[in-house]
Amino acid sequence: MALLENISKRSNLWFLNFAQIGAVVNDNIYKLVMVFILIELFGPPSASKVLSAAGAVYVIPFLLFSSAAGILADRHSKKWIIVVLKIAEVVIFAASLLAVSFTQSILGPFTLYLLLFFLATHSAIFGPSKYSIIPELVSLENVPKANGLITSCTYLAIIVGTFLASFLSEVFNRHYIDVMLICLCFALFGLLSALCIRSTPKQGSTRKINVFFLKEIYITLRGCRSQPHLLVVLASSAFFLFVGSYTQLNIIPYTLQGLHMSEIYGGYLFLCTAFGIAIGSFYIGKTLKKPVNLWIPFASCVGLAFFFLILSIFSGFISIVILFLVFLGFAGGMFVVPLDTFVQLACSNETRGQVIAAGNFLGFCGVLISSFLLYFLSNTLGLSAMAGFAVMAFLTFVWAIFLFLRFSDFTLPVAVKTFLNPSLNLELADISLLDAHSLTPLVLLDGSFRKCGLISAIAPHYHFLFLEKKNLFLPFLYSFHRFSNEEKALSLAKAKPVCFVVYGKTIPPFLPKKCMKVEVVPPENQKGPTIIRIY
Repeated sequence: MALLENISKRSNLWFLNFAQIGAVVNDNIYKLVMVFILIELFGPPSASKVLSAAGAVYVIPFLLFSSAAGILADRHSKKWIIVVLKIAEVVIFAASLLAVSFTQSILGPFTLYLLLFFLATHSAIFGPSKYSIIPELVSLENVPKANGLITSCTYLAIIVGTFLASFLSEVFNRHYIDVMLICLCFALFGLLSALCIRSTPKQGSTRKINVFFLKEIYITLRGCRSQPHLLVVLASSAFFLFVGSYTQLNIIPYTLQGLHMSEIYGGYLFLCTAFGIAIGSFYIGKTLKKPVNLWIPFASCVGLAFFFLILSIFSGFISIVILFLVFLGFAGGMFVVPLDTFVQLACSNETRGQVIAAGNFLGFCGVLISSFLLYFLSNTLGLSAMAGFAVMAFLTFVWAIFLFLRFSDFTLPVAVKTFLNPSLNLELADISLLDAHSLTPLVLLDGSFRKCGLISAIAPHYHFLFLEKKNLFLPFLYSFHRFSNEEKALSLAKAKPVCFVVYGKTIPPFLPKKCMKVEVVPPENQKGPTIIRIY
């Protein structure tokens, strides 16, 4: 019986997967075919402007309708929302058959952009239902694997869609009606798959759609402040979309300027990045031992910065470009899956759709910014596409530093164990004391940042309160605080496990009487283990 139930859950996940694969393939075929048509009309020098305009038009529905999409997902059955959207997709691609037939008319470009807007609206409403339905289709421990599978298949679909856009354009000798017929078939396939997903119940949300969507987004994001790390995770997911969108938009100018190939080959090159994301997301989904692990997004962000830098330097070497585009995608897949999993598990059934929708809004603000950034760097500053990737390397490295600080309860323990003191050793009695008195405050005598880092390696859930120390990074660190107000320090100690950091051997009189003292004993002659004593 349990086996049959497990098979049923997997089949529902695959039907969802097939439904979203068809949509992603169609999105990428249509966007690139539209770009090819407009570049033919206005000439190759218009490539950056056409790409920027297409990116802006595609992102607007995500800004306008994300809030409403999240509320719909929490009020109605997500399965039937997906079915209705698949029907809308069929209608859009039936209309595209006419649109590509009259591209030479005055309204030709406008019609193409209008259909892109409708297609983006479909995707904007689809996103919250697609991701928030996952915990309803699989068990909670399988959510990371499901996210890895969905993300991997999403980017495999991007590969297929990007490849087909270029391949079918050549095969059909740029007769784009035939290409749109293929898209219509994918839309029908997605509709059939959506109909096979089992029905899911309404989640009971009573929140109503508000035309003042910015207010709704603000209310949702403000509510996320009560959940540790949730806002930063949503912002990081938005940063991923910003980076991915810029890479996709910049790859065609990069191909024209750095590799001296046509825009068609630029479409092929982005397949390398999408292939890397598919591998990275599938790998991390299968190997992620803990559903929540925010060290991985930080490490992946460092990798993204490095690979962007390599691309900016070695633009004339096609083999190096292909290799590092795959590496770039792999790091991106490793980056995004833990973030998606965190959001899905941190939210209740009644609010999950709205939070995912708010994250989509932030993400597509990032996509819109990427379009403006491409235009600003290339047209206003006159920078090359290679220099654009160098700028992206810098921005990504800055974001990695920010993540290290804000996820300090995840990143600092791993950094300490890996780099600061590999020979760190603890007495068994110390660990037993921590387990037995998990809510008892600690007092670190002769405190320092290094000692706090060592303690975080064995007690990552502790918050460190610096009562005297001033430091530039303290306001940015999640688990490090400075309090001049004694009452605020004591109130935090009642709510969370706290370690008071004291500079000296004297314990301030206002600290709780029931405290455990902590001393960090360095190794003798710089050899042997560092010992942390708690008593």
